Amino acid sequence: MGDIRKKYDAALKARIALEAVKGDKTIREISSEYGIHSSQIMKWKKQLLEELPSIFSDKRAKTEKEREDLEAESYCQILCMIHQAASSSSRIPSTNFTPCITSARRETPSNFLHPS
Repeated sequence: MGDIRKKYDAALKARIALEAVKGDKTIREISSEYGIHSSQIMKWKKQLLEELPSIFSDKRAKTEKEREDLEAESYCQILCMIHQAASSSSRIPSTNFTPCITSARRETPSNFLHPS
């Protein structure tokens, strides 16, 4: 039978990788302290050093904005489908509802539901 793979939470990985980067203790000391193989600690250290600059880059902010735009577009599509379903139903009266993002201003989820 194979060994059960251990899972470590992100906070522990970060703490261990940071200790490795500091250099106050050797990798072997950190390994024995936490009971984690030294090669795993080296992988986390490498990952920390590679990803650390991205925290301060514009790329991260751009990614966040893209995520927000995609979320807003998804809300728009959902509301368009709801509106179309409501318009086709004879029991629900039609409204002057204009969902979606206009070119003049970016709508947020809080003002999607208000008729134009």
